[in-house]
Amino acid sequence: MADWQFARNTLTAPKSRQRVRLAVTTTGPQARNPWNLEDRFGGYTTTWSERGNIFIHHATRATPPYEFMSIADSSGDAVDPRIAMDPRGVLHLTYARSTGDAYRRESWDEGKTWTEEEVAITGGSHPTQAFGIDGTHIVAAYVAGNIVATERAAGDTAPSAPFTFEDDAAAVLVVEDDTFHIQEGRESPGRWLLTVVIDGETATSDWGSNDGGRTWTRF
Repeated sequence: MADWQFARNTLTAPKSRQRVRLAVTTTGPQARNPWNLEDRFGGYTTTWSERGNIFIHHATRATPPYEFMSIADSSGDAVDPRIAMDPRGVLHLTYARSTGDAYRRESWDEGKTWTEEEVAITGGSHPTQAFGIDGTHIVAAYVAGNIVATERAAGDTAPSAPFTFEDDAAAVLVVEDDTFHIQEGRESPGRWLLTVVIDGETATSDWGSNDGGRTWTRF
């Protein structure tokens, strides 16, 4: 029997064709710490900072490993990019600079081009962001031991004034640097979740908020 006939008759097809997305963090002078987004339209976008510039890779289901690459910021001092998509399909990018502020940009063409930057959180570093199912957008950053955020509801023309995360006893949350992320709780739309290391603790703790991130209760 020919080799190819043997292989055809004895090898079974894979049980699943489900895609697996793998983010790899490398070390070295060009270390890439990618932030990945797989959207509901089948697009896959990766962003990372290299030598202070922010790069974007975008792919669709039909074009692995990626369709195009763009540079969202070429200033040479941008770090910690985070990417998210709103319900309209617009990409939102947050990042920080060595100047001590967190910034935002938008892309209406899947990441090919980006709007001019705007300050998102004054004095912020290590920013992160998330969208709620109703389009609410929260951007948060580390500021001098605390988490400062803005909220922008669907339809609003501008974000809210900055506010600082507090616990349910109205005490400001004091946190470790660069150790938090937020996301809307899918089991309860409108409830936001916070994963963070509180200052002086070593374990990660989980918190919930029902008022747009202004006050938080530990689980």
